[in-house]
Amino acid sequence: MMLEEPLMSEERLSERSKKVSGSSNRVYSEDVLITGDRYTSIDFMEKEMDKLWPRVWNIGGWSNEIPESGDFVTHPLGRESILMVRQTDGSVKAFHNVCPHRGNRLVHSNIGSVPEFTCTYHGWKFDHGGTLIYAQDEEDFPQGNPCGKLTLSEIPCEVYAGFVWYNMDENCFPLSGFLGEVKTYFDMHDLDGMKRVYHKVCEVPFNWKALRDNFCESYHLPMTHPQIIDYFDDDYKNTDFELFETGHNLMKMKGCLPSLRNSGTFEVNDKIEADLKNWDLDPTDFEGEAHKVREALQKQ
Repeated sequence: MMLEEPLMSEERLSERSKKVSGSSNRVYSEDVLITGDRYTSIDFMEKEMDKLWPRVWNIGGWSNEIPESGDFVTHPLGRESILMVRQTDGSVKAFHNVCPHRGNRLVHSNIGSVPEFTCTYHGWKFDHGGTLIYAQDEEDFPQGNPCGKLTLSEIPCEVYAGFVWYNMDENCFPLSGFLGEVKTYFDMHDLDGMKRVYHKVCEVPFNWKALRDNFCESYHLPMTHPQIIDYFDDDYKNTDFELFETGHNLMKMKGCLPSLRNSGTFEVNDKIEADLKNWDLDPTDFEGEAHKVREALQKQ
C-alpha cells in the first residue's frame, strides 16, 4: 500500500522528539543512516570490540556473590576475560584474566575462592592484589627475581548498586559520570540488599543491538506479547521514553495495571492476584477494579 502523505509531519515529529528527549535544545543529526550491515558485519563487530566495549563501563557480577577476601568472579566480553577479586580491605580489584608471562588464561572458573591464583602453564602464582608471589626457578632469570615486580594488568573497577563494574580504559570517566542521570533510577532501589536467586543464559543467533532495539520500544507488545494486556499497560499513552545526554535510554511501563487497550476489562487475573497475595492484600477487594491494584501495591 502506498501512502499519499507521511504518517507524521516533520513539525509533529520534531515536537514528539522534544517530548521524548525532555529537551528542545538537543541537536539531532539527519545525515546518519544506520544500515543493516551494522547487525551482520564481522568488520563492524571488530570495530565495536576495539572502539566501544573497551571504553564503557560493564557489569561484571554481583558484589554479594564475592563477600570474602579471595572470592572472585570472571566475566567474558567478546574475546576478553576480566577477573574481579575481593581484597582484604573489602574493596574489589579487576584485572585482565591473563598471565603476563606468556599470555595464558589465568582463571578458567566463572566464580570461586582461592588463596592465590596459579597459572596452569608455568605455575606462576599471583596474590589477590595481582602481584607475582612465586615463579619457578626464580634465581635463573637474567633480569633478576620477577616476584614482587610483575603484576597482572589492572583496570578500573567500582562497586555500586550491588554490582561490580569494570572498564578496560584506564583513562575512563568515573562510573557516576558514565551513568549520568540514569544513576537516579538505580538509587531508587535497594539493589545492595538484593541477591540473585536465578541465573539463565540464552544463546541466540542475532546481534546484541537487535535485543537493545527491542527493549527500546513497546510498539511490538500487542502483537508479540498479547498475553500481558491484563497485567502491563503497553499503550504508548502511558509509556514513558527518556533519552539521556550520556547515550543511555529508559523505557518506563506500568506493571500491575491493565492496558488501555483492554477496553475497560478490569478483572483481577491470576498474575495480579498472586502479586496482591504476596503483599498481604485481599484480591476480592479489587474485583472489577484491577486498575487500582498498582497504586495499592505502591502504598503497601
